[in-house]
Amino acid sequence: MDLLTFVNRTPNAIGYALINQSLKSLPQVSVIAINGAAPTPGNVRNGSYGYWTVEHPYAGTKPTTLAKDFPEFLPGYLEKHSPPGFITCSAALTGAGSRLLTKA
Repeated sequence: MDLLTFVNRTPNAIGYALINQSLKSLPQVSVIAINGAAPTPGNVRNGSYGYWTVEHPYAGTKPTTLAKDFPEFLPGYLEKHSPPGFITCSAALTGAGSRLLTKA
């Protein structure tokens, strides 16, 4: 929400975020289509929406056992507990879907 609020109040700002709510309270924020393709899960999966991002988890130089095990745990967890519209990298042709936002 902080990113969306920043984009809403900052002239010429651009950013990306997963949107799980109405943008009515952010009148200066718009969802951007790329080459006529809307940022939908289907368009990300079929490769027609050409913007994507990947999240990279990092650990310290001396990670705990839990931190070392986390990269093996995460894919299985996301497969079973992903929020609606979430796309894993392996499920999309071009990457994980995010929505590109800019000022209206």
